[in-house]
Amino acid sequence: MSAVSASQVIKVQEETAVEVTKSSDNAVAANVARVLSKVIGLAKTATQMLMTAIYELGTNIISYAGKGIIRLQIVEKNSCRGIRVIAEDGGPGIEDVQQAMVDGFSTQQQFRSLGLGLGGVSRLMDEMSICSQPGRGTRISACKWMN
Repeated sequence: MSAVSASQVIKVQEETAVEVTKSSDNAVAANVARVLSKVIGLAKTATQMLMTAIYELGTNIISYAGKGIIRLQIVEKNSCRGIRVIAEDGGPGIEDVQQAMVDGFSTQQQFRSLGLGLGGVSRLMDEMSICSQPGRGTRISACKWMN
């Protein structure tokens, strides 16, 4: 077991979960993010970036897995507050995460998204991690911190 320093501890202050099965659910999740952003005082531009990332993640859930969940959390780390987005599904998983991060990459061109892909989500957010196993689903966690 490894030691964890205080600077690595993230405290979850509040969580809201949105089930994603259709495109209108993305709007619900984005609206929750907007409300949580106001609660912590996140800047408007950062809020728009967060909402755009949520739309892309939700679209990926619908396109590749059919259904999943987006969890939105107010988090705090070293007295800095932010919003963490956790997008989870039980879909086919991502075979090559590095390739999936390349702009314009898609395994299913018939699906329409905002065109950002996971690379775009990574650029919109301050932190992002992907845990995916082929045949077992994907979990993406991303944070937008107050500056």
